[in-house]
Amino acid sequence: MNEMVTSDLTYDENFIEDILKDTPKKSYEEFTGSIKSEKNLITIHTDRARIESLQRLIDEYTLFQNKEDEYCIKAIRNLIIKNNFLELYIKLSEDQITEDEYSDKINGNPKKYIIDVEYIQDPNDIKVINEIVEKIGLEFSVDEVAEIFSLDSNDLENNVLKLK
Repeated sequence: MNEMVTSDLTYDENFIEDILKDTPKKSYEEFTGSIKSEKNLITIHTDRARIESLQRLIDEYTLFQNKEDEYCIKAIRNLIIKNNFLELYIKLSEDQITEDEYSDKINGNPKKYIIDVEYIQDPNDIKVINEIVEKIGLEFSVDEVAEIFSLDSNDLENNVLKLK
């Protein structure tokens, strides 16, 4: 019979309920959670192997949530950059600025007007992106998703196909 141990795991994200609903009851004998100082303290009474397994699950969940936050922030930043570019382009098209002024503004502050396209480094990012898109609740083409998250559309499509 496995030795029963107690372990306290502390994480910054508020996810105790999600972990409980996604974790089979047989993974723990007793499970309590509380929030102290804006951190979640999880106390688990079970055997060591189950604690290590649950800790890996929590770590994976935390990593997923952090990546989801990063992609949401990236999408908002990209929207702001796109709006900045469109505002500048409208000024050019309405002759409020010259082509030289337009080019100077873009070249003088490229982070404000140009979105750098990136490639997917971790195939698990597709799952993160998919979850965000599902939460938005609209239909998007691969090109639209690539634009929202500043990804190369061919790379995105290839990574999606690899998961199927």
